[in-house]
Amino acid sequence: MAHTASWVNGTTSEPSTLTIEERNRLVDIAVQMTAKRVPVVAATGSQSLLETRKLTEHAARAGADSLLIVTPYYIKPPQRGLVAYYLELASISDLPWMVYHIPGRTAVGVTLDTFKELKAKSPTSLA
Repeated sequence: MAHTASWVNGTTSEPSTLTIEERNRLVDIAVQMTAKRVPVVAATGSQSLLETRKLTEHAARAGADSLLIVTPYYIKPPQRGLVAYYLELASISDLPWMVYHIPGRTAVGVTLDTFKELKAKSPTSLA
């Protein structure tokens, strides 16, 4: 049996061109339309911690099943900054979450040591 999920606000939907309200609405629609038949993975990352926090809080309240959080793009945080960023976002809910690692788009790579630290410090990390 194939495993499927509904992925919403990933880079194929170009979320950087949408408002927070539009992205939240897409999560709402995905949760409603799937009606728990398949898990909803909500991509909630952005270049801003505040915006990512709002998107993540909404996805958790709306009923998403897990989170896909991109590294903050354009600003090139150090690895310790990425750890702090992801751990703060992970503290918002008990939802499982993943690092959306696309260094070609975000201009920052996540090292293996950072992935290991995140996995060790966050019980809901799927990193």
